[in-house]
Amino acid sequence: MRGLDRNKRNFWISHYLENAPIFDGNGKETRETLPIYSDPIQLRASVSVPSDEATRQMFGVNVTYDSVITFFKPFPDVSEEDVLWMEHEPSDGTPHDHIIRRISKSKNVMTVAIVRVNVS
Repeated sequence: MRGLDRNKRNFWISHYLENAPIFDGNGKETRETLPIYSDPIQLRASVSVPSDEATRQMFGVNVTYDSVITFFKPFPDVSEEDVLWMEHEPSDGTPHDHIIRRISKSKNVMTVAIVRVNVS
């Protein structure tokens, strides 16, 4: 009964690739970097809000997050540096709206804690 398709929703993920240096107007490095991400890919999984204290402490006592994504085997390639589009599609340069806070894996289930962010 777990992992029913009717309980899943679509969202998009973009994987962290590298930090690229930022150059000033004279072509010199500013010692600042800009993260580079892959093209977004669409995933489908169960997304829920933690409802009780045991669920909230799954990732640790001091970890704050808004929602939990639950994946069943086979697990997708997901890391804590990736960014997500949960509220809308990543079209026309729309910035991401969620980041991954923590990942917890067991033998058959992977849960991912996500938090909403405001990117300008």
